[in-house]
Amino acid sequence: MTDIFELHGRLVETAGISGIEQRTAKLIQELAAPLVDEIWTDTPGNVITHIRGEGKKILICAHMDVVGFVVRGVDEKGFVWLSRVGGVFHQFCWNRLLRFENGAIGTLRPVMGENREFTTKKVSDIGEDDYFCDLGASSREEALAMVSVGEGAVWVADRQLTEDGVIISPYFDDLGGCAVLLKLLEDLKESGNTGGNDIYIVFTVREEIGVIGALVAGNQIVPDYGIAVDVTTAWDSPSNRPKYEGYTKIGGGPALAVRDALLIADRRFNELLARAADENGIPYQRGFAKGGTDASSFQGVGSGVAVTNVSIPQRYLHTAEEMSSLHDAEQVAALLKAFLAKPLS
Repeated sequence: MTDIFELHGRLVETAGISGIEQRTAKLIQELAAPLVDEIWTDTPGNVITHIRGEGKKILICAHMDVVGFVVRGVDEKGFVWLSRVGGVFHQFCWNRLLRFENGAIGTLRPVMGENREFTTKKVSDIGEDDYFCDLGASSREEALAMVSVGEGAVWVADRQLTEDGVIISPYFDDLGGCAVLLKLLEDLKESGNTGGNDIYIVFTVREEIGVIGALVAGNQIVPDYGIAVDVTTAWDSPSNRPKYEGYTKIGGGPALAVRDALLIADRRFNELLARAADENGIPYQRGFAKGGTDASSFQGVGSGVAVTNVSIPQRYLHTAEEMSSLHDAEQVAALLKAFLAKPLS
């Protein structure tokens, strides 16, 4: 039986920024192929799996790209200058180890300046010219022998699982969601109960730069129902004090979306999911988020798709120390399994 924490660790070892997801895709293909009726990779790189059924067409996705950096230049002293890919917060990204595509390791450091002008900057004024990556090189030529312009970089993961089942790690957004869907595929294979539904489980690319992979997949499949499994803001720390937003917390169960930046969730669809949760004793929350997810890309497909997010609440999104509950992730898989066990009308 798949362990979501251990599986997430395997996926993190392959992590790649948007557009460089091939290593992750290869691993997912290897793991998913024995569990489904068919599997393929499309032009942008989505891994699409299919469990055939005669009923309604249901598309469930999680994205396999992560936020990170790309090399934009190397100076004469061998220091590497980067551009961020996806929603990396400039003020939280330095003093961290980076791993480049070819395996090189460097440390991301802030530019302080001789007169310490950096320390007087407003957070909103900090940008890409305020930090650099040190590979330990002594010249531009030496650095370019280690990395190349255009090469991607991700945080080196120091993953932890607390005694209370809290995961502290980069890239649970959304490699945690991918682990959940692989667990779901295994559960469906074992139970053999898919409610006669026609099920597509899709591992998408390029979500962090505009839900591009999901848009392509949605237009290929044209589902009746679309679900994105992703993370959502947990509002239970001093970093995110709840005001008018919902009080979603880690450890409280899956979050059924109410709205995010790009989506108003289908209320009838949410109630079907809530009913499945109630009937199976699965706790759930109502979710509000500042960002958007792949689900938004399904809304305008065909003649329209009922869409929502089923999310894992998370603190400190898009940082090297994201914090999520393993229990919440397991309950997302359990909820989707229960939902799929009955035919949809």
